[in-house]
Amino acid sequence: MKKIGILFFGLIFLLSCQPKEATVEDEKNYPRKDRFIVSENNRWLDSIKNAAFDKGLEIEQKTLRGIPSDFVSGKFHFIILDEEDAFYYSKAKTYPDVLLCGVIDNSDIERERKSFNKYLDSIQPIKLTDIRKYLTENRDEIIAGKEYRQSPVNITFALKNDTLKGSFMHDILNFMEDNGMNAYMIRRINNKELEAVENYSE
Repeated sequence: MKKIGILFFGLIFLLSCQPKEATVEDEKNYPRKDRFIVSENNRWLDSIKNAAFDKGLEIEQKTLRGIPSDFVSGKFHFIILDEEDAFYYSKAKTYPDVLLCGVIDNSDIERERKSFNKYLDSIQPIKLTDIRKYLTENRDEIIAGKEYRQSPVNITFALKNDTLKGSFMHDILNFMEDNGMNAYMIRRINNKELEAVENYSE
């Protein structure tokens, strides 16, 4: 893989790259082709952050504090249930106010969380095999990112389980990188999203 970038657009997350030096079958290659593990991904990001500190690179540590791991950020959100099924919602505003102005206290986090939760009423089912098509159809908007003059728009993948078997995450991240969709976040599903999925009815 020529590049894996996880850009947490400006304030709380880290852009990172990894050159393609090994085949996708190599267990040391990241992300793995046969499975994706959220906790492993988090450790990988931490190692990159620590390496940056060791090299003396300046990182705004204050922007990394106090942000819950299940905090929703971005405009396009995919809730990954298993190897076949998912949900998506895309009506949330691109950049929450708390991320534009900085984290002040827990009340800011809760206010933004409630703002995003209201969009869960609009979730729609989608097959994992159709996510690439959906991203392709919205590619111009994702890359342009004209809201707040930021580019590109952020995408969230929220996994129900810590481990997702199969090559979906490997393939979709490579696809996104190849098509200029370099801003994305990968996390576990939060309680409100899980509740929305369980209560969903067509």
